[in-house]
Amino acid sequence: RLAADSLEPRLSASIGVAVYPQDGETIEALLVTADRELYGMKPV
Repeated sequence: RLAADSLEPRLSASIGVAVYPQDGETIEALLVTADRELYGMKPV
């Protein structure tokens, strides 16, 4: 446990998921899809 001046840091994580090849066939397309999923965006 780490605390400094009675402050306790918190860590959280979020992920977006993309599946090859359904969501894209290039790493760039997969990253775009994963970002959209992470932020709940709809495709344009």
